[in-house]
Amino acid sequence: MKKSFVALLIALALIVMISPGIVGRLAERSMEENLDWAAQESQELVVTSQGYDRGWFSSEGQHRVELKGGGLRDILQAYADTETGGEIPALIKIEQFPEIGLNKEAILNSKNFLDFDNYFTAPVNGFEDAEDYWKKNSCKQFLGGIKTPSLLITSVDDPFLSPSCIPLQEAKENDFFHLEVTNYGGHVGYNSNFENGSGFWLERRIIDYVETLY
Repeated sequence: MKKSFVALLIALALIVMISPGIVGRLAERSMEENLDWAAQESQELVVTSQGYDRGWFSSEGQHRVELKGGGLRDILQAYADTETGGEIPALIKIEQFPEIGLNKEAILNSKNFLDFDNYFTAPVNGFEDAEDYWKKNSCKQFLGGIKTPSLLITSVDDPFLSPSCIPLQEAKENDFFHLEVTNYGGHVGYNSNFENGSGFWLERRIIDYVETLY
């Protein structure tokens, strides 16, 4: 009886130790299948790299989605054809400000935000490179100085933001700064439903927050 009880405890301990890893790997496989499906369905996107930072009870995926083929060329031209009479705005800047030394081919062949911001956004606005542009334009550095009650809502599944962008520490250190992190919402989505324009959860949450202040 005693041996059976000990064996049961060992089995339970093994389950507790192994199950988080199994669940994490299943979640990773599901994510990879969804990304592969999206890449197959899209005519323009490809997942070029991926990896996971694995913790005991967590698995944080890192993926890079890039444009196929000619990079931004076709997308920019399609936009220009419908919105600006065929002229690509980024190329207009090259003609207007030749002294900046913009590289036309590098811009048109950009495959991700890093490329485009390196070759266009940063030099046009006086920054050294994309990293310099992102760092100096991030509002995260100013959150500690907030002195008026403020609400920031962000989503874990926002495709534009990595976990490092979520200002958890800043919120802990500043009583005026209220942070809410939702599991879903995408990039400023937050529709609870799509019926008769009644699903505007974000707008209602902001109103509720303001009403608690007055």
